[in-house]
Amino acid sequence: MPTTSRIRKRVATDLESQGAVSRVEKIGPTHAKGLHHLAGVGVNIRQGEPYDAMRVDFELSCGTAALRIAGRDYIISMRACHVALERENCEVATHSRYEHRLGKGSFEISGTETLSSGRERDAGIGIEASVDANPFKPSFIGRLTGRYKRSARRNEERKDVVRREPVVDLIVTSGQDRWQVGDPARGDARRDDGRLQGTYFGEERDKDGEVRELCVVARGSASLPVVLTATVSASFGHVFVHGPAGPVEEADRTGAEAALRQRSSKAAREHSAAKVDLRARVAGLVMAKALGEAQRDAGFPVADGEFLIAVQSLAVPLERAQPDGDDP
Repeated sequence: MPTTSRIRKRVATDLESQGAVSRVEKIGPTHAKGLHHLAGVGVNIRQGEPYDAMRVDFELSCGTAALRIAGRDYIISMRACHVALERENCEVATHSRYEHRLGKGSFEISGTETLSSGRERDAGIGIEASVDANPFKPSFIGRLTGRYKRSARRNEERKDVVRREPVVDLIVTSGQDRWQVGDPARGDARRDDGRLQGTYFGEERDKDGEVRELCVVARGSASLPVVLTATVSASFGHVFVHGPAGPVEEADRTGAEAALRQRSSKAAREHSAAKVDLRARVAGLVMAKALGEAQRDAGFPVADGEFLIAVQSLAVPLERAQPDGDDP
């Protein structure tokens, strides 16, 4: 009777012969210390996806993190954050990136705008006149005749009231392989407080009712693994920092931000080291070191003024790469 490992191997071989994903290896998610309740991340490629059109499934869950820094208690939440996808040996298909805008009825917000225009008529004396010239006099002296009319100053003003319904982006692309979650000013406009809370990237559905993918990627070289790393980061300007009694003083906030930067850097280093092990599992140790050398020092795609919250990586192994522990 075939063992479980032999059955898995047979299924993997069949999928590979069809040019499809047979297995996916993952590491993470890795969180900055204490921020696992602020944002959770999940990235996946399903078994059976064709190598030339692999759907990248993604889920982001947001909440509130309680931290203790230098003997003080803080409560951290966000109104906006960024998701970035770092790619190796694959390209994103055009027009496949996920976006979601809030439609009418999804939130309560509206505004009016008054447009004014005015015109002023000048007051003064209007003259209607004609000149009677005497052709017999060399000086050509004319006689001015006519009638006068006096007009009053009058102002005219017109006002048009225009009702506008702003378009609010809940999730929108924001640069190369990067998404912004939450409106920078309003956050999640569906909530009164604007905080990011709950699960995101599940709003859009395809024609069959399935959740839409983050994007679709196509493998490059068949001799190299596909590696994807999803990061969640936030700008300090989009983070709410509170103490037990409410918003903290500027000095306390500055101290909390410094601690978040340190924790962010440590998490990035830990995950970078783990990615070397991931590559070793899917491509061999020598290739893993070669692929990861530049990445180890470069860190992750976190913009200036932001801090890393969570990161997860996955790899689609080379064809016919055998998982550890399978029978020969």
